[in-house]
Amino acid sequence: QGASEAVVRLLIDRGGGKEACEAKDISGQTPLHVACANGASDNVVRLLIDRGGGKEACEAKDDDGQTPLHKACKYGASENVVHLLIEQGGGKEACEAKNDDGDTPLHHACKGWASEGVVRLLIDSGGKELCVVQDKDGNTPLHLACRRKEKLDVICVLIDRGGKEACAKQNSGGNIPLHCAWEADKSEEIIRILVENSEDALSDIKEAPSVLFSAAVNDPCSAEGIARLVKKDKTIVNLKD
Repeated sequence: QGASEAVVRLLIDRGGGKEACEAKDISGQTPLHVACANGASDNVVRLLIDRGGGKEACEAKDDDGQTPLHKACKYGASENVVHLLIEQGGGKEACEAKNDDGDTPLHHACKGWASEGVVRLLIDSGGKELCVVQDKDGNTPLHLACRRKEKLDVICVLIDRGGKEACAKQNSGGNIPLHCAWEADKSEEIIRILVENSEDALSDIKEAPSVLFSAAVNDPCSAEGIARLVKKDKTIVNLKD
């Protein structure tokens, strides 16, 4: 959990105050970046923000273009810490910040260890349009969440907030989130939800890798799951990889 608030306060006082908070390591990380990536308490995070210049501290980027909020979302920081970073970092602006790979904090939350509560907080603060933002590989947060087997609750939130648009987005490989779910051996429930919300997309991806082909190659899904896809949209049997 890192050093106590008292120890961090002492180091800041003896290290030059704001100057100590602004110091960067070899990767361009400030103490706030490191704290957010290593489970620091909300009191320690608040102290680093207050002594580091407030919004300025929250906006600092490391060598990969990541803000402390990116780090917090990737490494499973508490809702209190994430809320603090959003509040002090400019609200919607903090949630929209992108790193060098085009990832927003929501992307990091969906491929990292963030809770459902953190995902909801990011969307509530940054707007539901965050659900369809694409990174440099064309992946939305839903694409990334569909690759993580333990992300069922997060996937449901993203579909609820992002709607059919989120389910229809293709990445640079032509894959919609449903492809990613097949490949990650998602539950029947998740596949069902994605199919129900991907009806329009299934008829629009003639040039994309087939969902059915993807399922057949990776063989992670039941025959019932494949049959349901075919029943939903018979045209997918004609899609070619």
